[in-house]
Amino acid sequence: MHGLGQTRAGDPLLSKAVAALTTGIESLKGRGEKLRRGRAGRGDIGAFRDVIDNVEGTGRGAGAVIEDQVPSASQLAGPCSCLARPIR
Repeated sequence: MHGLGQTRAGDPLLSKAVAALTTGIESLKGRGEKLRRGRAGRGDIGAFRDVIDNVEGTGRGAGAVIEDQVPSASQLAGPCSCLARPIR
């Protein structure tokens, strides 16, 4: 194994966190499109919250400090600057 796989194999807490994250990502597939199209219901929003809570709980259980970070209006309005590329 290389990189994260090797680290995860030697760290049971990291392994639990990655498993929680992987399960959460799988459960959310397709919901992003519903949100973009304005078709998401309470269950869809609740699923996002459940995944966040599960990952946070796993992190806290591993001793990580979890802080809520609320995006600014400009972050919500525009694309991520890390993905911006100059147009030629």
